[in-house]
Amino acid sequence: MPAEPPRSAVHQVQHLIYDGCRILRTRAADTLAPDTLAALDAMLAELEPIEGFPIQPVAARHYALAHGLRTLVEDIVPHLQPGPYDGDKPVDASAFVATLTKVEQELRIAYESEIAQRQ
Repeated sequence: MPAEPPRSAVHQVQHLIYDGCRILRTRAADTLAPDTLAALDAMLAELEPIEGFPIQPVAARHYALAHGLRTLVEDIVPHLQPGPYDGDKPVDASAFVATLTKVEQELRIAYESEIAQRQ
């Protein structure tokens, strides 16, 4: 794997996609088919260097982030092991899905409003 790209500029969405793909490439490689790994490598190459990944309108970026986070949290919360973890305080994730669902719903409204204004 290549060294992590510099993060001197703010390209959060591109970094999230890149980091997620790198994690999958390094941690799940033994369960992925060779053609899938090749496609993942091509995707990583396409995202380098991290110089820009323009997403307009901005509301689309925010809504997509909220949607992705809600989906991720929804999928992992049932599998969280009882804490404490690295610290001495267990994580109470019981409201995470509900909170991110609310965030997603509100950002979807903002996204749809911004799209409607552009038309």
